[in-house]
Amino acid sequence: MTSSGHTIMMVDDDPSLLMAVGDRLKLEGYKVILSGGGEQALNMLKSATPDLIILDIGMAGVSGLAFLRRISSEDGRPRYPVLVFTARSAMQTFFSQMDVDGFLAKPVEPEVLLAEVERILAKRKPAAPVQEEPPPGAPRVLLGEDEQEPRLRLSHFFGSAGYAVTLAASGGEIIEKAAALHPSVVVVKQILPGMNGSVVATRLYENPNTARIPVVLYDNSVMHDNLPRYYPHVARYVPSNAPADLVKAVAAVLGRPYRGLHPIQSTGTSV
Repeated sequence: MTSSGHTIMMVDDDPSLLMAVGDRLKLEGYKVILSGGGEQALNMLKSATPDLIILDIGMAGVSGLAFLRRISSEDGRPRYPVLVFTARSAMQTFFSQMDVDGFLAKPVEPEVLLAEVERILAKRKPAAPVQEEPPPGAPRVLLGEDEQEPRLRLSHFFGSAGYAVTLAASGGEIIEKAAALHPSVVVVKQILPGMNGSVVATRLYENPNTARIPVVLYDNSVMHDNLPRYYPHVARYVPSNAPADLVKAVAAVLGRPYRGLHPIQSTGTSV
């Protein structure tokens, strides 16, 4: 196996090719996300942050070129590494002038595809996580999440939406940091070790120093369908941990416009 836990998204409307390449990537140890079209892939990116996107160009609906434009910043640079994988071999010159990471023409030997995937991942791998200062005056989100992968994913998305993010892993840590930092909003998971999020909301409300901080409570557990939708001292309850849902809820609580999400690599997260 050659992977180091990287996640690869493959976007192609050929089901047999999608499964064949996906299975081979999994055998090599990669985490794989498969999408049969551009629109579906765009929806998947609301809750996933792949390390590489393998992209077909000639797809019905949202074409590969349209998908590429949708995931690019204003300067035209894709927000993810992209390997164009298409039967249109004549387009290699066209893509050589674009800011993509690689181009392969179908059909290709699996070893060639794997080698190109490894080359791109090695080239784009950062030496260390980059931390940037948030924009001046950015609202601060105090995020209470004890699991590492959701913590990182949510902090990326809140950062991309223009928030400064501070992380906490337990109810006690949330209460302590809220008193010290006075964040614009607390976003907390319901099921936390030692103290559930709804209890955290009550404790914050009972403390005059933190009583005015709004709390967004979310719950992605298998039990959430059986839990109440109203909790005392909670501004918003969200029955999922989908980044788009939580950023939208925070925007509504703070009265900010919500313009969708564009994941980026550094978010001004502090710990």
